[in-house]
Amino acid sequence: MFDSWNPFESWPDAFPDRPNRRLINPPQAVVVDVGRIMPIPADTVRSVPLRVSQGGVRLTGDAHGELLAWARVYDGHWIALVRVVVKAGQGQLPMIQWVPAAAVCPTEPPTGT
Repeated sequence: MFDSWNPFESWPDAFPDRPNRRLINPPQAVVVDVGRIMPIPADTVRSVPLRVSQGGVRLTGDAHGELLAWARVYDGHWIALVRVVVKAGQGQLPMIQWVPAAAVCPTEPPTGT
């Protein structure tokens, strides 16, 4: 589904000589600091039932993923569009998410993939 998907389809680039966005094709292997996706206060974990803390989506630690695109924010910062799989209970949850540039580091693909 996402092989031909263009997140910038509805965003015409007004300054093509100095683009504010860039598709990464093919996607680049990255490590994503999942805790920067949606920061959660540390004291929250203690205030939920065990079934929630053990069975919910884990937005902590690092996860291997793919960098799909970059976009410049109005204030000059960059955000990255990543595809990442995070832990969720006893399984996994695939996500495609915009994250701050500081949450993404290039890497080699994990062994065995």
